Amino acid sequence: MAKSTDKRLKAAYTMPQGLRKRQPGKEYNIEQDEVFRWIKDQPGLIEFLFGKLYDWGYIRYDPNTGTWGGAGNDD
Repeated sequence: MAKSTDKRLKAAYTMPQGLRKRQPGKEYNIEQDEVFRWIKDQPGLIEFLFGKLYDWGYIRYDPNTGTWGGAGNDD
């Protein structure tokens, strides 16, 4: 598996063991997703994802309004 050298991803190596995506016997609920909760609390991982979404053209910055939006929402 190819690994990125981006230091912002290093946090993923330290994710605690035992986190659950779904509680046993229950339907998936993002609010109960322990993995998602941990990831969202890691600023480097969120910053990495945001940067990639921008680099890949999924989101755009509008310097006229100072706001961000999805590339498919050209209003």
